[in-house]
Amino acid sequence: MPAPRLFAAGTVTAVAPVAALPTTAAQFALWNGESAGGKTYTVTTLSWTSIASAGAAFVGQLLAHVAPAAQNVISGTVAKGPYSTDGQWGGSRAIVYSAVTLTAAQAASGIWHPVGGSVNGGAATATISMGNWAYVRGIYVLPPGGLLSLAVLCSAAGSATCDHFVTWEEA
Repeated sequence: MPAPRLFAAGTVTAVAPVAALPTTAAQFALWNGESAGGKTYTVTTLSWTSIASAGAAFVGQLLAHVAPAAQNVISGTVAKGPYSTDGQWGGSRAIVYSAVTLTAAQAASGIWHPVGGSVNGGAATATISMGNWAYVRGIYVLPPGGLLSLAVLCSAAGSATCDHFVTWEEA
């Protein structure tokens, strides 16, 4: 049995955080593009960072949403990746997007929940590069067709923008 391979992906351009829950706005999504019976994806890390200053005090919290049932429709802005971390080219059928709008059925198939601690910029107005990283190996396992979505819930959602990143193993 071959060793699992590790892949990484991220947003192409920063996306505005969300200001309320529940939401159908996913700033980033990882879709397991394998056919039925194919590889599962075990998510290893999730992270985000602010790219544009909120111009105000900033409190941000990474949220994740898993739609475990096979998803047939996903669209958005094509994101960066998947890129292997072992120096080999290709090998993943994952599809990654930024600025995804979940369908009502996708949004209802799971629950948005916090990942890691919140980040508080306090009185700082230059909030570039604030963010969080979470080691989550084994918490999120995506079967073929499964969908993981990320969003940042932010107190200054109207003016801040964030990038999102994910790594996963395929076996």
